[in-house]
Amino acid sequence: MTPQEAHTQAMSCADDGDRARRAGDLDGARAHYARGLALEREAALAEHTQPWRGMLLRSAAWLAVNAGELEEALRLARLGLEDADVPERTRAELQEVVDEATTALRHLTIRAQSPDRLT
Repeated sequence: MTPQEAHTQAMSCADDGDRARRAGDLDGARAHYARGLALEREAALAEHTQPWRGMLLRSAAWLAVNAGELEEALRLARLGLEDADVPERTRAELQEVVDEATTALRHLTIRAQSPDRLT
């Protein structure tokens, strides 16, 4: 499968995830996002030219956030940030993923440490 084909299928999975989330099916949404993540990660790692690689890594990282795979989101976003040739706008969007995933991981850690203190 070419990176473009994988990306197209990943975006279809993301659309399915969005529909499932709007319908209240959060487990189904996460499953669709996880399938999209696998495809988008494949596309990103197969692509070697900018701006496409950075954009695919950004997309894969957001799919990871939506799938609840926060550590993978951080890994993918940081991989994109390591490339000096990533366009500035994509770099800013990758940093947003890092910030979002880091915040979510902090909240999960706090909840795990003191579940009776949260409502």
